[in-house]
Amino acid sequence: MRSRSESGLFTPMSDFYLKHRKLVWLIFFMTIIRAGLLYYNSHTLDLNPDEYPNYHLAENWLQGKGYTRFDPITQQNKNFAFYATFPVWVYALFISLGINIAFWVLLIHLLALALYAVGIFYFYKTLSLSITSPALQFGGAVVYAVYPSTIFYIGSLFWYENLTMPIMVYVVYQLIKILQSQPISFYSAIIIPVMVTFSILFRGQLLFIYFLIFSVFLFSILKQSLKENLIYRRGIGISLATLLLVAVSHLPILVKNYRMFGGILLSTQPGFELLQGHNPYANGKWTMAWTDPGEPLYDYTIARLPHLHQLNQYQESLERKRLALAWIKQNPEAELRLLGRKLIVYFTPDNSPFYPGTHLLGYNYTNPLNLAVHTFFLLALFMAIFYNKAFGFKPTEIFCLTPVIASICLCLVFFFGHRWRFYAEPYLILFTFLFLQRLINLRSKYSPTLPAAN
Repeated sequence: MRSRSESGLFTPMSDFYLKHRKLVWLIFFMTIIRAGLLYYNSHTLDLNPDEYPNYHLAENWLQGKGYTRFDPITQQNKNFAFYATFPVWVYALFISLGINIAFWVLLIHLLALALYAVGIFYFYKTLSLSITSPALQFGGAVVYAVYPSTIFYIGSLFWYENLTMPIMVYVVYQLIKILQSQPISFYSAIIIPVMVTFSILFRGQLLFIYFLIFSVFLFSILKQSLKENLIYRRGIGISLATLLLVAVSHLPILVKNYRMFGGILLSTQPGFELLQGHNPYANGKWTMAWTDPGEPLYDYTIARLPHLHQLNQYQESLERKRLALAWIKQNPEAELRLLGRKLIVYFTPDNSPFYPGTHLLGYNYTNPLNLAVHTFFLLALFMAIFYNKAFGFKPTEIFCLTPVIASICLCLVFFFGHRWRFYAEPYLILFTFLFLQRLINLRSKYSPTLPAAN
């Protein structure tokens, strides 16, 4: 027989299982399936193409060559700060300890699997904050778990987004609870700033996305009375702690880049990507061969900036930015058409083809699940705008639009990227099921009530 203490230990677990039995089995089976797909696509334990330059930077740094990468055009090692710096330091640590980088890749895959399971659970809990139908709550969790990008096109590959997207689901859930005046644990209040900072260090674009999320969060809180609401004050404390931790963690990167280029920057990437998104040949998507001589964008750039290869990477980024802004100013109508095209591409129901040279099965075909979610999301927005009384969003539901808006803004400013849309997809799904809940509510409201039997 179990002792009383053992019974006390297992009682909460058994209660949770009895209450969420279907959810537990969903998480269990889908994690196994994703592990199988992960092995199928990533069993070689290689870094992705974006991370190989960072790995070579780490090698050069440890060899005393600085943060440099070999430039095939000038045949020289040039200072390089295109991608996130923090992964470079991680790779340098592994190299200096003599540990094969495959162990880091394996660790990320295992963490991604764990966070995939966590993400399903907290997305289910996010749904339960706004949706009353148990069937829709569970259905939303199922769609999240089997969503093409989550389970295969991004989820089965080595991308840090497989860590940072589920973390965002957890963070947004906790912030929604605060906005609803529900208490969150001290543990959650401590871990949110750490997880947000960790995410931004690995994926720089999250600096903008989280900036927008916390700005809307603080604006929503500051509209309320803080004196009598300890929960709101805790929300402000979390926001300030996050801001402080993000700022402090990025100081070494700012110092490093200032010493390299004499400017204050986290990355040289924005100028390069801005030109990719705004030029005569832009189609709204990422241009894979933009560095190849003979390609339209390369030739266009060199024709207007012939001195480009004589510059350091920061100077080149600034020049590309100026060229992009000049094109926008000179071609306002073409720019408007391009913005419209980017929006259309954003809601095109296809998926990421990455890696380069390895086109994943079915990536360029219309995916029925993507199509359904995109359609219902757009329909939910339309009905909320034009039929607000029946389909309008509550303030906390409007807050859930923030990751979607931030993701769209990134794509409009630069170009459409599936991994940027990845952060919005949980909330596209959320609004799909909110819309379905509104339809059920309307049906219940206007359905005739049958008289009771005598």
